[in-house]
Amino acid sequence: KITNSRIKNTFQAIVAASTLEINPKMSTSTTPPPVPKPVVFATSGLGGMIGWAIVHPANTTAVRMSLASMQGTKFSFSTMIKENGVMSLYDGLAAGLWRQVFYATTRFGLFEVCRDKLHDIRGKTDFAGRVVVGAATGATAALISCPMEVATVRMSNDATLPRHSD
Repeated sequence: KITNSRIKNTFQAIVAASTLEINPKMSTSTTPPPVPKPVVFATSGLGGMIGWAIVHPANTTAVRMSLASMQGTKFSFSTMIKENGVMSLYDGLAAGLWRQVFYATTRFGLFEVCRDKLHDIRGKTDFAGRVVVGAATGATAALISCPMEVATVRMSNDATLPRHSD
């Protein structure tokens, strides 16, 4: 049977345990070891690739809508699926994933490296420094991944091109 005194004793025991002082000689370091740079770059690229695999069908649809309007034709999602199949939404996925290998890895990985280097040089990492580092690494990533972006757009639209026989 649970009584008020039992609840009170349990609560007092929890409070007492939470206020105990820890012997500094027995405690471990509260700062985790730094993540190795290859792991930072690898997880950045992997995260970008997973995100792109989810977003890619919407991007393919947007590319086809844009190109249809440029050609003066009406775009219909249902017609696209009927003519090319649902899997056509994943046309160009390989190029999109390769783009993320270059873009996400460079953007996030270089940001970590450059931010840490800036901290080593200046002794601090303020908001303005992060903005500058973010802009520089984002621009670098965009420059590196631009050819794969072109390939993604072209491959996403391949299903709408006229078929020719060899």
